Amino acid sequence: MFKAYSGVILPQLFGFLSILFLGIGLMLTGTNIMMTQKSYSFLKDISVGLAASVFLGLGSFFLLQWCGIYV
Repeated sequence: MFKAYSGVILPQLFGFLSILFLGIGLMLTGTNIMMTQKSYSFLKDISVGLAASVFLGLGSFFLLQWCGIYV
């Protein structure tokens, strides 16, 4: 009669996705920190910061899901 809800992403992939997204976010953060004054551009700084923020947010979300804290 009732069917259990199944998410789009398999729960077995939560760990892999969290490590992947957190790694990408940390690399982008490091890139943003290591920018020199010669290569500094406001638009580049904002775009790299935005991308790093998105990846760190997704990585944190999947890490919480992986730990069993459902938000």
